[in-house]
Amino acid sequence: MKPNAAKYLWISAVFFLVAAALVAVYFQNGFGAFDRAGFDLAEKVRSDALTSMLAVLTALGGTKPVVALSALLVLWLYKRGYRREAVIVTMILLGAACMNEWMKNLFARERPVGQNLIARPDSFSFPSAHAMVSSVYYAMLASLLPLLVPRHWTKYIALLLYLLIVVIMASRVYLGVHYPSDVATGACFAAGWYFLFRCAWSKWGEAGKASHYPTFASARN
Repeated sequence: MKPNAAKYLWISAVFFLVAAALVAVYFQNGFGAFDRAGFDLAEKVRSDALTSMLAVLTALGGTKPVVALSALLVLWLYKRGYRREAVIVTMILLGAACMNEWMKNLFARERPVGQNLIARPDSFSFPSAHAMVSSVYYAMLASLLPLLVPRHWTKYIALLLYLLIVVIMASRVYLGVHYPSDVATGACFAAGWYFLFRCAWSKWGEAGKASHYPTFASARN
């Protein structure tokens, strides 16, 4: 195994272990104080303007937008010849989504009541799919930017994508449709899946050195 692949695999394992520890806490004692503190903080910073903005941005982490954007990314990679990357992205997203759905149904935690500023989704709450699945997609997209845009834009767009991840996760608590512990646990699982993606990309990806190229076209020539 390549050194980078091994490093990413270890990091992934650490995040999965932290996530598993959070699940154990949920089973044993719950997150009462942590969840209350998160909702208290959300109430302190609440405003009409912020609520309107987060109600729009949180939709970018929804199932339909993420599925559509993921399909576009996979098709683009496949058509451009990066077929291994297309397969890796697909497998990681499917893995994260299936794990999230399985865990939601296993734990069957009801969503918060009385905190919501938008309609409460019908699905269960723990862990947050916005934190666990959409975060993986946007983080992978940030890593793949050297294949998509000129090099001098990658760091700025990547920063915006990472900021979007944070905002989407925070919005779920702010809007009252997830407990803070749902988001924290989902985020740890997301990090585990993301570094598993980095491991697979480093080991099997055809564009492992893509970050050294300013544009996709120059990487292929």
